[in-house]
Amino acid sequence: MVPDAVEGHFRSWGGLSISSVGLGTYLGAEDGATDGAYHDAVMRAVERGLNVIDSAVNYRHQRSERSIGAALRSLIAGGISERREVLLTTKGGFIPSDGAMPADWSAYVADTVRAARDLRRP
Repeated sequence: MVPDAVEGHFRSWGGLSISSVGLGTYLGAEDGATDGAYHDAVMRAVERGLNVIDSAVNYRHQRSERSIGAALRSLIAGGISERREVLLTTKGGFIPSDGAMPADWSAYVADTVRAARDLRRP
């Protein structure tokens, strides 16, 4: 973590040390430029002392979570942070699309639910 952080910036919660400010990843275009911007934002945020990152599988059609994952891999590989030092929040209950909004959302949901049902069958 950042040794020169302002006193009180990190707080104890459930045995974890979490920053008083986090980074959200909800908004943005579904494109490579935004993916790169989120990657860089996560890198910079963690380097500067934020360790709470909010995402969900439906944020930017899974692209935010993928950008966060890439940034975490870079941070770990570079010895900047350890995975256990970052709190990643997420949500459940969504049927996410993969990378972009499908042309026919209803058909996509029906196909996804059907595929999930087929996986549960013996």
